[in-house]
Amino acid sequence: MRIHKPLTTVNVLLSLFVVCVAHSFADVTLPWHVFDNHMVLQRDMPLPVWGWAEPGEEVTVKLDDKTNAKATADQQGNWKVTLPAIKADGQSHRLTVVGINRIEIEDVLIGDVWIGSGQSNMEWTVNQSDNAQQEMAAATYPEIRCVMIPQAMSEQPQATCDARWTVCTPESVGGFSGVAYYFARRLHRELGVPVGIICSSWGGTPIEAWTSREAQVNVKQLEEALKVHDDHRHSWHRTGVLYNAMVAPLIPYAITGVIWYQGEANAFDWSGGAENPRPCGRAHLFGQQLKVLADDWRGKWGQGDFPFIWAQLANFYQHTPDSTPEQIKTFGQKEPSEQDGWVIVQEQMVKALEHKNTGIAIINDIGLPHDVHPTNKQAVGYRMAQWALARHYGKPIVPCGPLYRGMHLQGDQIVIEFDYTGSGLQAKGGQLNGFAIAGADREFVWADAKLAGDQVVVWSDQIKQPAAVRYAWARYPVPVTLYNKEGLPASAFRTDDW
Repeated sequence: MRIHKPLTTVNVLLSLFVVCVAHSFADVTLPWHVFDNHMVLQRDMPLPVWGWAEPGEEVTVKLDDKTNAKATADQQGNWKVTLPAIKADGQSHRLTVVGINRIEIEDVLIGDVWIGSGQSNMEWTVNQSDNAQQEMAAATYPEIRCVMIPQAMSEQPQATCDARWTVCTPESVGGFSGVAYYFARRLHRELGVPVGIICSSWGGTPIEAWTSREAQVNVKQLEEALKVHDDHRHSWHRTGVLYNAMVAPLIPYAITGVIWYQGEANAFDWSGGAENPRPCGRAHLFGQQLKVLADDWRGKWGQGDFPFIWAQLANFYQHTPDSTPEQIKTFGQKEPSEQDGWVIVQEQMVKALEHKNTGIAIINDIGLPHDVHPTNKQAVGYRMAQWALARHYGKPIVPCGPLYRGMHLQGDQIVIEFDYTGSGLQAKGGQLNGFAIAGADREFVWADAKLAGDQVVVWSDQIKQPAAVRYAWARYPVPVTLYNKEGLPASAFRTDDW
């Protein structure tokens, strides 16, 4: 509960005087969606606190009695202070803001704050995920806090939205983003600090809507996408409208970084309905769009190149109503390779890792053939935290599953080299599957493959002069077999650019 304490008066006359004159001044106020009871403030970083008041009004901000900062509202009534960096201490704090009126925000924790954004797979809640009842019953984590930003769109950047911090309890966690919660839970368990998650997501939305328009209009490669997403038929797809309403109000709240689960809307053209998704011709732009998104948000926050970690698309095949169980089970095994927007987006997500301080969680082993929403959100959150723990927090663990690094010819075989092999490669189930090989004619056939230390050797008796290899190059490869010994799957890849 926010406490708005009245001004102290010496006597009745002074009280009446205050009442008479106060009506001509505006109360100091805050963006309540981030500054409210149970909030988490980012540790080890300068802390912006901002709001609105009467122009010229002096505002004082204190955290307990240890810090004290002052600002004067400008002609538009805006004010901002920056509190000094504070270490996580496991204590509950009070944030006090005083102007004409007094605001006290209680139960403030110091820890790490992450934004979780994207489309429906980030929006998918704990109570929609695997083992929901058991997970909710065990969710007594008073130092995990969550804000769920309401879905909205705007043509102009907004300053506020209607949201509140919620403490993680068995009663409240069911409505949290599943991915964000399982990500936060692993960080909290392993780091021992409070974790705040600000979740801003909307199902079925493209990346263009989450990136400010000004960040996209000058990128020549994105001209095609910009033309499509001013399309009035899909208003929530318009360029920048979700950034304006669901991201801009969060800036410049101090954060650690961003986790991002989106890409489905850019892999397919869904205009024919969910039963008939068509390959999307803009999938090849997705890596560029990820880099523009990360640069846009980092620039707006002004905190430098904070971590930006995305979940790669899971394996998925939207089967038709008359598909038999056997057809669904064997999809991805009929042909040794396919060109499809889904796997192109997966590839683009790996290529975008060249961008500074970005990361990936590979999840091509948890998808469902009949549903674009994998219910195993535990694995997604865990693997996103894996990268964060390895790369941002410096834990001595491998960040993700194997990623293709290079190849070389060895007679009539191709030898594949990988990054992130961890303590070694393994063939889950005892045998490698899902590899295809081609010669200069570009005709792929299924290939044999074997482990050779931290490399994979690929060949086929049908191809005497091999030129290229592809692995898991399908929307729903069955099964995914290449892992590192830490149990993390390898990403789909191709050695060619055909």
